[in-house]
Amino acid sequence: MREEALSTILKALTLNIKQKFVELKKALLPFQGFYINVFVTLVYQCLHFIKKGSPTKMKQAAHIIGLLSMVTTSVEKVHEAYEDVMTALSQGGLKSKTLEILHCLAVVTFFGASNPNETELVMKLLWDIINPGTNSSV
Repeated sequence: MREEALSTILKALTLNIKQKFVELKKALLPFQGFYINVFVTLVYQCLHFIKKGSPTKMKQAAHIIGLLSMVTTSVEKVHEAYEDVMTALSQGGLKSKTLEILHCLAVVTFFGASNPNETELVMKLLWDIINPGTNSSV
C-alpha cells in the first residue's frame, strides 16, 4: 500500500506537476480533521522511507524528494530539505547509499544549498562515498 502511495505521488509530480499542491502551507486532511504543511510532511515521510523502507520505497522516496526540491518555489523549504537529507546521510542513518539517493542529494544541493561551503560539504561527502578510505581534504 505504501509503495502504491509513493508511486502515485511520483506520477503526480512527474507527469502532471502539482506545484500548487506542493506549495500549500496547509492542507486539510478530511479523514483526520487537521492541517499539515504538504512539502514538509512529504519530505519527512520520504526520509523515513529512505531510512527504513524497502529498496523500492527508498528509490521512490529519494526521487520524490528530488522532484519536490525542483518543483517548489520556496527557497526556505528547499534549504530545509537539503539540511534534512544531509543530516540523514552524514549520521549514517541510511541502510545504503544507492544511486537514487546520491541523485537526490545532488538535486537538493543544486536547488537548496545556500552557499559554497554547503556545496563543498556535499562534494566531500560524495567523494567519501565514491572513494571510501581516501582523504577528501586533498
